[in-house]
Amino acid sequence: MLLPGSANAGQSLAILPAISSFHFLSNPGASCLLCKRIAVCLLWFAVAGAAQATTDKKAAESLNTGVILFQSGDLVAARDSFLEAEALGLHSPSLTYNLAVVYYRLGDYGAAEERFRSLLESGDRTLAEYNLGLVALANGDQEAARSWFLSVSETGGRGKLQQMADTQLGRLSGREDAGGYQGVLSLAGGYDSNIAGLPDAGASSKGGAFTEGFAAGSYDLYTWQGSSFGLDGVLYTRRYPSDSDYDSSLIQGGMFWRQNLENAEQGVGIVLSQSWFGGDTFETRYGLEAERQWLACGGGFDLECSVDVAAALIQGGSRYRAYDGDWYRIRLSVAKRAGPWRLSGQYRWTLENREDLTYSDQFVSLSPQHHRLELAARYVLKQDLMLGVESAFRFSRYQDPHVYDQDGTLVSERRVDRRINASLFAEQWLTDRWMIRGEWQYQDTDSSIEVYGYRRHTVMLGIEGVFGPG
Repeated sequence: MLLPGSANAGQSLAILPAISSFHFLSNPGASCLLCKRIAVCLLWFAVAGAAQATTDKKAAESLNTGVILFQSGDLVAARDSFLEAEALGLHSPSLTYNLAVVYYRLGDYGAAEERFRSLLESGDRTLAEYNLGLVALANGDQEAARSWFLSVSETGGRGKLQQMADTQLGRLSGREDAGGYQGVLSLAGGYDSNIAGLPDAGASSKGGAFTEGFAAGSYDLYTWQGSSFGLDGVLYTRRYPSDSDYDSSLIQGGMFWRQNLENAEQGVGIVLSQSWFGGDTFETRYGLEAERQWLACGGGFDLECSVDVAAALIQGGSRYRAYDGDWYRIRLSVAKRAGPWRLSGQYRWTLENREDLTYSDQFVSLSPQHHRLELAARYVLKQDLMLGVESAFRFSRYQDPHVYDQDGTLVSERRVDRRINASLFAEQWLTDRWMIRGEWQYQDTDSSIEVYGYRRHTVMLGIEGVFGPG
């Protein structure tokens, strides 16, 4: 029997360490699944053997429920379902392996080691040895880890497990590791009712169809004892066939350092980005970013939390010198998995200090302070189908009053915006690497200066894929 979400029949894949999130200082409108919630975990379920035909139906149901709960991210409930199947009399290598994986993910390394050791006399000894090496690494026992990986490497053949064991041995010996990479690709198309692209500076009532492309990648240049140093890169473009004056694009690159801790991950990065609008250079950014994530916080509430801070210097293009300045952000996030549900919330504070725009006797402030609150809910309807809803409210206050002409009279007024965002989306996985995503977005901005108020609808359909080891 092959559990849903596992590798192809006849092939078992071992646990792979979770790979880090992408962090972008800027992204002008990308709606890719993996750039929004861009922590991808390539830790696979594997199955070795079939459940006995005489297994009680309730035990089999508990096993299947555990698989679904694991895939939805509710590790505690998945563990309980697997234990229930075991208590009901189900004993199979697949159940043992899945329990070991869940214990590993929960940080209960002692229980994970016990389960993996019980598989050493089975037909999946090499797989168990590799995972025992990962458990030893998590416990800080490098000598034991080296012994397990060496045993895997010397089993003969050059299969996936042997290659991964060699990579781990290289890391333990301090050699550079060029195998740690991940990538994301998204291609989409749709319709945008307000194609101006810069609604903070001015809105349009012109709509049009668009195409959108997004690619991101991360490459570990060097790893050492749970830490990694490498490169990140992002490419983004949106094209409006009806009017290229509103096309936008971005290229971003950076260097990062990340560290995996027992129940957390932290990192810092240097980021350089260049964006274009309507074919002209829009902004060049030089930034720093730091983040810390906790896999478990909030006491007994089983929450995932993160905090990140970022800052950047900005140079506007020749037509956008008023955008010169600096930019700062603080972001707090929390997420909760409960059965097929995944709930999340985020608060984001942003401050921009720009040169602003002065022409004749009028003045336009381009230096807002934003407060944004975002809530989202996702529901796993079926094993490979997820539905979701997102909503957000942003309050913006500009630092200096606008001075503008109104019916022949100069008026001075501070700009204050209140923006509401809502979106509905569905994600259908086609394979373990590729999915299609459909989304509808709505945005309504109420501004104290009427010209900046607008509504915007966007519908889009795209295909997305993830690449990396495993």
